[in-house]
Amino acid sequence: MEQLEELQEVLQTADTHPLVGFYDGERHVDENTERNRVVDRLRDRFTAMNMPIVLEHTMADTNRCDFTASAMIDGRRRLLVVEAKGQWHPQLFEAASTQLDVRYASHHDAEKQGVYLVFWYGSGTKVADRVRHGITSPGALKEKITSIMEAGLRGRLDVFVLDLSRRRSV
Repeated sequence: MEQLEELQEVLQTADTHPLVGFYDGERHVDENTERNRVVDRLRDRFTAMNMPIVLEHTMADTNRCDFTASAMIDGRRRLLVVEAKGQWHPQLFEAASTQLDVRYASHHDAEKQGVYLVFWYGSGTKVADRVRHGITSPGALKEKITSIMEAGLRGRLDVFVLDLSRRRSV
């Protein structure tokens, strides 16, 4: 989560305008491209901590987790599983449970923990395939996702809404 928080700051404040890579003209890029951009930014940081990242990590029943990071802790492999979704995805509110928890966090090395990474482009973009959604900020979206999650998941799965919206100059 700390690495994602640092990434958030860089994306919004760097003089190299890294948000450009998350757009194709005026439109946002697709989920896989977003995920790849995030992995590109995180990979060196995680490798420096001896935590390699695997993109599209194959899990049980040939399910593919968006990405994982692994580390050896006390002689045992630990796996951080990450499911990523764009705010417009129709299953946005269910995926933490149906995908991250059931398919990926259930891996024995993940110990029922994971990160649900959601890409936010602003209130003008659909949320869960709805145009009229009433969600006006990344914080509000995180709160909505968390409130819908089953209580037992809230202590095990972290939700991070990455703000990729373009800030308007005043």
